[in-house]
Amino acid sequence: MSKGVRLIAVALALTLIAGGCQPMEEPSREPTRRTIVVYSFSVEEEVMTEEVFPAFQDYWREQTGEEVTFQSVFASCEEITEEIVDGASADVAILSDEQHAVWLRINDWVETDWQTLPHQGIVSRSPLVIVVRPGNPLRIENWADLARPGVSVVHPDPRTSCGAQWALLAEYGSALLDEKSGGEEAAYEQLRGI
Repeated sequence: MSKGVRLIAVALALTLIAGGCQPMEEPSREPTRRTIVVYSFSVEEEVMTEEVFPAFQDYWREQTGEEVTFQSVFASCEEITEEIVDGASADVAILSDEQHAVWLRINDWVETDWQTLPHQGIVSRSPLVIVVRPGNPLRIENWADLARPGVSVVHPDPRTSCGAQWALLAEYGSALLDEKSGGEEAAYEQLRGI
């Protein structure tokens, strides 16, 4: 089990314990069943449903004898946050940026101070990936290559996608951090080019 999967499983355990789903005092004949409602940004769906949820179910069953099921919603962070603010019942919200967590906090939908959690509530670090056509005919190697004339990019909308916001930072920041690129103006030009 990867470190990220273990961290998410621990976070889910802490959620159950803090939320009053304490381990059973005495074993009963039939296992108690719990449901955890998880809202998470869309790129997490595969790892959550195939690794994290099953690992946590096994862990919690071994620790408490309880059966846990998950109801999950995977969407953009913007959609997740809006749904929760509009009254969606979520036990756990996994967001790709802090601004949406702050938004939930301001609107009194978050009881936990994620800054006090292990790693300040960060459970994974996902790299951005540039996907190219088979054979990479334009020889795309880095962010700067995406700004070349004749290169077209399919890019998510940063108004609705937190991942797109991270991509904008990477596109801008890669040029800004490149000492040969020319600094801030070159970073803006690269971002505009992409």
